[in-house]
Amino acid sequence: MNHPTHQKHTPINRMASQFTDIRQRLASALLGQAVDLAVDAKTIVHGTVTGVMTGADFPEIVVNGTIYNYNQILTNVPTALCP
Repeated sequence: MNHPTHQKHTPINRMASQFTDIRQRLASALLGQAVDLAVDAKTIVHGTVTGVMTGADFPEIVVNGTIYNYNQILTNVPTALCP
């Protein structure tokens, strides 16, 4: 019996779930890496990813003690390659 609160597992729902999983794995791989983040149209923040929060559609990362959305990342470089 289909309960109204249960989501159907359609191809689109499966694909969305896969994209969420990929984004979360990519965010986790950023731990310890240097990133540049777009805060707004005029502000870019540089720092090292010290934490990752998953569970939402778009993971969040912690840089310089502040939480940012994964979509704000402009660039990332392993800290070993930073001067």
